[in-house]
Amino acid sequence: MSRAATVFIATLTSASLDAPSGEMQNKQSYCVKFTFVPQRVIKRQPETVTGLATGIRHDDPNDQQFYRFAEQTRLVPGDNVLVVADQPGEIAISDIGCTPSRPWDRETYDATRSLPGFNP
Repeated sequence: MSRAATVFIATLTSASLDAPSGEMQNKQSYCVKFTFVPQRVIKRQPETVTGLATGIRHDDPNDQQFYRFAEQTRLVPGDNVLVVADQPGEIAISDIGCTPSRPWDRETYDATRSLPGFNP
């Protein structure tokens, strides 16, 4: 996090699928995209982040088959997240350690509070 270009805490304001759910096929990748409002800037300008996203593959609940995919990070509008960005654009969020951006919780607070610019 200390080497990232941009670090801030944001509140999610909306969520949308990038594909119509009724048209998804088994094993098709999809993405949930979020809009957000920055709440606390820790490092540089949050305007470089154009959106936040989390994704997985579709598993049809009616086909009697089960596929093993990594669990999608479940986020809803109103949730707070730590955004860590090395470059401009859309940033992925994960609560299983796949990305440095993640839900804001006690563990994230403990990892972040020692960063220069973070004032509790």
